[in-house]
Formats: sequence, C-alpha cells, structure tokens
Amino acid sequence: MAILGSRYSVNLTYSMRWFCYVLVCFFMLMSTALFAMQSFSIDYSTFSDWERKSFKGQTAYALFQHEAASGVPYYLLNAKSEKSASAVMMEQDIDIGVMPWMSWHWKVAQFPQVENEKSKQGDDFAIRISVVIQPGFTVMSSQTIVYVWSKQSPVGASWPNPYSPDHFMMLAASSGTERDTWQFAQRNVQEDFARIYGETYNTVNAVAIMSDSDNSLSQTRATLSPIVFSAKRQEKPESEGMP
Repeated sequence: MAILGSRYSVNLTYSMRWFCYVLVCFFMLMSTALFAMQSFSIDYSTFSDWERKSFKGQTAYALFQHEAASGVPYYLLNAKSEKSASAVMMEQDIDIGVMPWMSWHWKVAQFPQVENEKSKQGDDFAIRISVVIQPGFTVMSSQTIVYVWSKQSPVGASWPNPYSPDHFMMLAASSGTERDTWQFAQRNVQEDFARIYGETYNTVNAVAIMSDSDNSLSQTRATLSPIVFSAKRQEKPESEGMP
C-alpha cells in the first residue's frame, strides 16, 4: 500500500505540474492575443496589393528598409509628386472602439508652393493620411478625415476640403515649415470623428496616403513610417528621430 501510495503521489504531482504548465501556456497565448487585439500596424507588408487612385498624373511611391534601434528592420514609404496627385489606399476594417489612437512619424523634404491651403488652388500637401469610414452601403455615405502636415494651420485645426466639403474634412496633425526632420504625430481618431462629424464610430474601413502638387503645379517629397493604431496613447519620443 505504501508503494501504491507513493506511486499515486508521484503521478499526482506530475499531473499537477503538467496542468500548471498547460495553464501558464494558455494565459501566455491569451495575453499575446489580447495585446495583438489592442494594436494594429500598417507596416506596408501588403503594399503591392493596395489600390492606386490617380486624380492627375502619378505620384511616385517607393518602399525602403529602415534599420531600427532595436535591430529589427521595417519599411518606410517615400512619396514624390511633380504637378501630380495620386493616392494609395488599403481597405481594412480597424476597430477604433478598441484602438482609437493612431500614431506615426513623418518628414517633409519639399513642401508644395501654395498661398492658401484651404482653397482649391492651395489644396496640395506634401503628405496626407486619409482615414475613411463608410457607415452606409454607398460611397456617398462615406466620411473622411484627412490628416495633413500643414504649413499654415496649427496642430488640431480642421476645415472642410474645398472640393468635397460634405465628405472630407482636413485636420492638421503637424504644423510648420521645417524640412528633413522627423516629427511624431498622434491623434485619437474616434474623438476626431465625434468632434468633426458629430457621430461616434467604432470601425474605420480604409486608410489612404497621398502626396500631391497638382493644383500648385509644384513638387513635393515626403517620407512616412508605419502607421500604428493602439488602445492607449503612445508616449512622445524624447527625440524626433526615428526609433
């Protein structure tokens, strides 16, 4: 009986250890899944599949690898326009009810030559990120916020797009004329839509990027990092350089 008892104890101890191991693995997987649900990165890994939309001519878009401080490389997107306006768009449902914060780095090498950014003649920007929500079944139901690097308006300022004021609102995410310097930008997309359109939305349906200079007949050059949606506000980097 003693032998049986010792064997039973050993088996029980082994079973408990195995159960604990399985339980730890389960919680690790759940934690990883939960973290993944609370952040989403537009890292250009599917860039070749993005939709191209030309309004006038072709803006040149090119990817190149950046070596991060962590040693893990990632892609940056270069955009260059010459009297042109064409966009690249990724259709993707993104849960801004869970991940309302959108953050990114960008820098401008050349701004368009415009007098009034809020006019049709001045509606050119070195770089813009359009966040699209389509609550209905048709394109006419869509509402878009276009985040731009403005030379003339302060950060947070918004105004109707001069070509389509009912469906597109411009918002200055960065401001100034400093060139060749990385800037960090971050917006609470859900709050921006609620403030501008008066509705609280939980899902973004598409994100588009454009660099354009067709109205001003000038040129633009800019670079954009991956765009990250997250559950929490990200800390602003101590320096404006790329991480």
